[in-house]
Amino acid sequence: MVTGASHRVGREIALALARAGANVVVHHFNYSAEAAQTAAEIRAMGREAWVVVARFADLRGGVFGVELQLLVVMIAAGKIGPIGCA
Repeated sequence: MVTGASHRVGREIALALARAGANVVVHHFNYSAEAAQTAAEIRAMGREAWVVVARFADLRGGVFGVELQLLVVMIAAGKIGPIGCA
């Protein structure tokens, strides 16, 4: 999972990971179209990509962080397919 992967440095990191053979969870908060484009470019490389939306600044008590980690593990294990969260 690359946070802020919809644009700038996060996007470049996500694309580099995909070029290196990784499947990538593309995180964003305000840039839906850009995140979708990043995911499309990753898929065009033959890798899998999922887009998740989360505002980490609003996390309280860490519950959402644990749920998000579980989601990422489930995706990586192939337990669930592509998703879009809004």
